[in-house]
This record gives sequence, C-alpha cells and structure tokens, in this order.
Amino acid sequence: MAVVEDSSADVLLRRLGLERFCNAFEAAFLTNWDVLCEVTHDDLLAIGMQDKNERDILLHAIHSHLQPTQRDDHEDETVSLEPRKTTAETITSETGLPDGQETYRSHGPSQPISLDLLCRSGVSGQTRRKGESRRTYAGRLTHLKLEERHIAKIEHFDILCRQLQVLYLYSNAVTKIQHLPETLTHLYLQNNRIRRMEGLDRLGMLRKLYLSENCIERVEGLQGCQSLEELYIQEQRISAPLSFCPKSIRTVAASLHTLDASSNHLDALEPLVQLQCLEHLLASGNQLASLPDVLSLFHSVPSLTHVDLSGNPVTSQHKYRDRVILAAAETDGGLEVLDGRRVTAHEREFLTRWRAVQKGETKHRLRQMMGEQRKVRTRTNLKLPPLSHAPTTTSSSLFSPSTPHTTFTRRTGFAATRRDETQGSAGVKARAVRRSAPEWPWKDGMLEIPFIDTST
Repeated sequence: MAVVEDSSADVLLRRLGLERFCNAFEAAFLTNWDVLCEVTHDDLLAIGMQDKNERDILLHAIHSHLQPTQRDDHEDETVSLEPRKTTAETITSETGLPDGQETYRSHGPSQPISLDLLCRSGVSGQTRRKGESRRTYAGRLTHLKLEERHIAKIEHFDILCRQLQVLYLYSNAVTKIQHLPETLTHLYLQNNRIRRMEGLDRLGMLRKLYLSENCIERVEGLQGCQSLEELYIQEQRISAPLSFCPKSIRTVAASLHTLDASSNHLDALEPLVQLQCLEHLLASGNQLASLPDVLSLFHSVPSLTHVDLSGNPVTSQHKYRDRVILAAAETDGGLEVLDGRRVTAHEREFLTRWRAVQKGETKHRLRQMMGEQRKVRTRTNLKLPPLSHAPTTTSSSLFSPSTPHTTFTRRTGFAATRRDETQGSAGVKARAVRRSAPEWPWKDGMLEIPFIDTST
C-alpha cells in the first residue's frame, strides 16, 4: 500500500512524531518537495537532527511519498504528488502583460528557487567538496547561472547565498526584484517581466545592472547603489517615454560611466546633465529632436567619449555632427566616437579652426563698420610733412579734372609714395614717406586725402 501524505513538509514531520524539527526545517527552507526530494543525511545533520534512526525514518517517508502514481488492483489509494500548476502562460495572464510583448516565453512550468537548483547552477570552478552539505556549498557560491530556467520569483538568495557576487537571471519570468544579497556586484535581469526598479536599495556594492527588455517606465530605486558604474535599461516594452528619478540620478552621478537607454521613446536628455562622470551614452532609436538640448548635454558633461544618437530626428539637422564635435571641443572634451563613426584629431582641429575663422570674420566686419564712422574725421585731421617743389600732373581716374588733389600709392610694409597732382602740370616726382597716421582711408590701393598746397 502506497503512502498517502499531504504536500506540506510540516504535516509530514508531525505524522512521524518529529514536530520539534518543524522550525529548523522552515528556517532552512526545507518546506517544499523540490528540496525535500534531495535531502541527505548531511543536510539533516546540519539542521540538528542527530539521531540516525530519525533520519532514516524521515528519508524513507520522503522517498515513499515521492514514488510515481500507481494503481493497485487490491487497493484504491494512490500516491499524492505535489503538482506544479503554474505555467509561463498563467504567469503572463496574472501580470497583465499585453499579448505579444514577451520576447521570451517559457513553455514549461515555473521553477521555484530551491537548494538543489542552487547547487546545480554554480559555475565551473566552484564544485561541491566531498562530504559538504548543500547548504554550506550554496553559502559559498559567488556566481550563479540561472538563465532560462522558467523562474518566476526571486527568493532565498539573501539567506542561502550570502557570498553571491554575480547572478544570471535573464530570460526568465521574473516580475519583481527582491531577496538579493548585499554582496552582489553584477546582476543580469534582462528579458523578464519586471515593471518597477525596486529591492535594489541594499545593494551598495552593485557595479553592473542589466534590465533591458522589461516593462520599466521609470529609472528609480537606486538610492543605495552608490557604486553603480554601468546601467543597461534599453528596449523597454513601454509606450510612454522613459523617465528618471532625480534622487537616483544624483546617487549614481559620481560613479556611473555607462548608460544604455536606447529605444525607450526618450524626447529629452536634460535629466542626464547631472551625470558628471558619464563616458558612454547610448540613446539611439529614441525621439530626440532638439539640437540645443543635445549641445547642452555636451557642455554639462565634458567626460563623454562615446555617444550614439543614431535613429533620432536630431541627427538630420543641418551640420549636426559638426556642431556636436565643436560643443565637445569647447569644453576640452575627448569625444572619440559619435554615432558609430570615430572623431579624428584632424576633423576636430579643422572644425575648431573653421569656427575661429568664422569668429574672426565677424570681428573684422565690426571693425570695418567702426572704420567707416572714423573716415570723415581722418580726412580733415590728416597732417603730412612738407614736400619740396616739384612739378605735378593731373589724375582723371578718381577726381574731376578741375579739382587738384594729392594721392598716395600703397606699397608693401609701412611705406607709401606721395604724388602731387595739379591740373595742367606735366611730370611726376615721388618720394617714399613713412606712414604716420594708423587710420588713413585706403581705397583700392590708393590713399584718399584733400588737396594740400605744397608750393609754399
């Protein structure tokens, strides 16, 4: 006759007269059949069951309880197994996600976190020692690979894995972040069903956080992650633009150097101006359309070296690339790659000189306008040294024939040749004189001044 038992380990212990161990089993998370089916003498010794006969009785009852369902011709009683009724499809309906929004759908039943699962998921190089209990082995694990295991709930890590540093939980059915150890430095939760960033405030040692392909609408809950260096939040399954909590941004401003927020309907970069240590910004495939907003980010965050804004409307604006490179150069920034294209030193130098020339031409135009205003005063106040008597001639190219005048022909350096030209005279005498007035009105290579009588 097969043993018929309730699915609760607590009830099983009471029926065997071992109810004094109920609290110890609960503290060790030995409450479900996924764990009990793998219990050994070492595990029972670890929780305080010293009597070998009691251990034998309990292990025999557990193995009898987990025998396959059989039909006895003489008896109608069968073994009662604990069914796993929750599937990935059931979880989807419970979370309320719209159909077609899951990039990964597990086709098997959801799998709880058990001691056996933890012991089977350690990375190579962390093998179980001979005679070591599973609880002790799980307690010294630093890396766990639990990707694509149909896991729907994060549990027990903060108690069973107190030395855990790297946790791979991507491509599961996780809906909530919880029960994580404080020693965690790398957390991989991409491609799940997470809606909120929570349960991270105790992770003061966390350096890399992967949350892409979830349903997160707001970057928050990072007030305790003062060591966070890399945040990957791209491709959220949302319809509204991704938003940022100011408190969380201020917390990670001094440590975060990589942010991937691609394909999240972003329409502004203003919330990121506080990230003074940011070096890599990936924001492609968003809705950024304001070039001044982009330039303001480069002025505020000079540490940017790799930026990807491809797939945004702003990239189609006139001279977008040139203006971004110049904005980075104005703050002595070291922009190296923009939208997948390397920014060379030659390109940066050329644009910087071009900008300087543009500014210089503007100043030249202003000086030219000021010079026009001083031109009249220069004509009336100009004083020249006396000339020796010399015959003169008449110039008809710039002045009327009846108007005697004096012109100067400009030469290289600071010297000029002075000519006296009078109507009806023949012959020309010229001598070089030093320019004494800095603002002489030159025009087309000639110095314009009124006639000065040099005969006396």
